[in-house]
Amino acid sequence: MYSGQIQSIGPRYCPSIEDKIVKFPDKTTHQLFLEPEGLNTHEIYVNGMSTSLPVEVQLAILKSIPGLETAEMLRPGYAIEYDSIDPTELERTLETKKIGHLFLAGQINGTSGYEEAACQGLMAGINAALKVKNEAPLILDRTEAYTAILIDDLISKGTNEPYRMFTSRAEFRLHLRIDNADRRLTPHGRRIGLIPDQAWADFQAKQQRLEGLKQLLRKTKLTGTMLEAINARVGTAAPGCPAGQSSADDRNEPDSPQTSGNDYSYAATGEKTPTPAAEANLTSAIGQTCAQLLKRPEFTIENLVPALQELDRAFFDREELRANPRQSAAALSSEIRNELKSVETEIKYEGYLLQQQRAIDRLKKAEQRAIPDWFDYHAVSGLSREVQQTLLKIRPRTLAHASRIPGVTPAAVSLVHVYIEIQAKRRQQAAVL
Repeated sequence: MYSGQIQSIGPRYCPSIEDKIVKFPDKTTHQLFLEPEGLNTHEIYVNGMSTSLPVEVQLAILKSIPGLETAEMLRPGYAIEYDSIDPTELERTLETKKIGHLFLAGQINGTSGYEEAACQGLMAGINAALKVKNEAPLILDRTEAYTAILIDDLISKGTNEPYRMFTSRAEFRLHLRIDNADRRLTPHGRRIGLIPDQAWADFQAKQQRLEGLKQLLRKTKLTGTMLEAINARVGTAAPGCPAGQSSADDRNEPDSPQTSGNDYSYAATGEKTPTPAAEANLTSAIGQTCAQLLKRPEFTIENLVPALQELDRAFFDREELRANPRQSAAALSSEIRNELKSVETEIKYEGYLLQQQRAIDRLKKAEQRAIPDWFDYHAVSGLSREVQQTLLKIRPRTLAHASRIPGVTPAAVSLVHVYIEIQAKRRQQAAVL
């Protein structure tokens, strides 16, 4: 790249070693990871030494690494320069605006990365098939999937360097979790025919189980019997904490020779041992619902398993799980534990999730305000020429889409909103005449 043969911008998040040397000249060390290529090969991939330097230079670098003095280089590193389109020329279905029935996915759209290419290929393939069948396209919004964020970013903002997807690009990432991916996307898959009947029935049964468990936790109150079962499981330590660690409430006690800021007593050996105050701390919660207990940061749903096994036997005793004995560290099947943790997440972070849901609802309201294809941006008084040109180029489909385009101000979006009504009335009057 630094010989001048390649003029393009390299990937920001997978830079070559020569790129790192130029951009970070103050660094004196660089980590490399030697990764075996497989179980039955002697080939080693040198992770961290992505490069397009001359072959003789690459070999000299390799042999300068301690332990690799006699290594042989099987395949040198290389760089590829490739063209990409302006992704603002794409519809949300990944069909090109100027050429109908042509769908693009992957690096040609300006992205970098395996997963980025894979999700585009999936969406482009689905929408190409739906178009051939004259069916409604599959369009996900930013609140539903990272794939939708990637596509929306590309078609709204374009990119001047290889685009990578990060969780930080999502406004609502509390709702975009791995444990609720099926809840977000399975209904879409069912609509377009990718989810068979049995998988759909399993999905619905799982959602009913999760909702049932959530309601059970909200209405079940902690009793003395349940507390005994919990203490028998976790010992004398504060629930949810390893032995030798106090609960969050205990950490607020003033320092003293007996407490040192935590609820510990000291044996002659100098080792800390938890005192009965941790148990008393939970005793004060008797009468609270299990859902209220789960909102405590130090309390986890595993603490409630003994009680839940008595209250909801059907959740834990499933015939289909007996053929799959894989268990987690909590002596539960991975499937059951994952479902328990999903319910815990929904309850423990309920306040934050509700706050974000209100923001999602506001966004969806704006997404429902469509900008008609016939809308004339030239007729909008008050729009700068720059904003007009940007909107004419990208042709946003909704007000929310327009608001995410770089350079389009909130004032400009408000003007467009007003003029949609004005132009619609003019069209109606013209039609009558």
